[in-house]
Amino acid sequence: MKSIVGLGRALVDACINDEDIIPILKLLIGPIEQGHNHFLLDDDQAKYILSRLKTENFIAGGSVANTLRYCSRNGKPSVFVGTIGNDELGSLFLSELERDGVNLQVQRTDKMTGFTLFCEFPRIGSKISLFYYGASDTPFSVDSIEGLLGSDAILHSSAYNFVSPLDRSVIDIYLRAQEKGSFRSVNISGYAKQNLRPKMNALRSLLDQNILNLITGNSSEFLAVVGRNELNDESLELIGNLASMVLMTMAEEGSIYFENKGYKTIHPYNDVKFPVYVVGAGDAYTSGIIQGLMDGKPFFESCLGGSKLAYLKCREVHERSTR
Repeated sequence: MKSIVGLGRALVDACINDEDIIPILKLLIGPIEQGHNHFLLDDDQAKYILSRLKTENFIAGGSVANTLRYCSRNGKPSVFVGTIGNDELGSLFLSELERDGVNLQVQRTDKMTGFTLFCEFPRIGSKISLFYYGASDTPFSVDSIEGLLGSDAILHSSAYNFVSPLDRSVIDIYLRAQEKGSFRSVNISGYAKQNLRPKMNALRSLLDQNILNLITGNSSEFLAVVGRNELNDESLELIGNLASMVLMTMAEEGSIYFENKGYKTIHPYNDVKFPVYVVGAGDAYTSGIIQGLMDGKPFFESCLGGSKLAYLKCREVHERSTR
């Protein structure tokens, strides 16, 4: 496998310290106190947050962009396919991907319909994601990606891309990839969120048709997909049947890889002694698996490589937060 083609959305992520995030959260303190973490913003709020993000160590965000960046850093040809806003935020996003050597097959759009802010509070730092609906909800074009697909390509996406109005175009692209013999991968991050689960009929369709080769995600997301509340023999069997290759992460407890109807636990790399719920760790894990498969390594060996990359990402964030 010679290249990874990622279908992504236009996000900018920043992982910042709690004290730095206070001015931003004051804009939204009411909804946060009510337990919400996903907000629609007006233009002034979006511009203020954008001005703050430019002073932080931001990255081109989202599961797909993160995975492509890690692959590209290690010399794996990576192509990002998406629609990007023709504005300052779009330029920030593209410049970050370009800096990491990701090839861009993007369409610029002036049709913006609003901004969304997503806040997350893991045990290390705080995560801010800013993305805009105009760029995020433009359907992908099968014709634009046709030349990138083939038996030597990996097509990768995340669960977030299987929400209407993108759903039909994403299904069409995965069906075309299947016809052309491309390896088909999805990270199901986000599926467990209550507001997304009912909308993911497109992802459900691919799972039911057994179109996916590789699925990665954490245990809560896999349990949501199979409609179970806890990990036991029954739920593990259902998870293992979702695709020919499945990797389920369980934070400090390690992860489980499934292949050919069997499964085995992978213990945390190097006995991780610090929290592993950090921004980008799961995407680093997925990229390690994909890189291993691109090099022709067996799935289990590729999973071990992904575990190592996730550990290195955790260590990087841990060291940065404790300086």
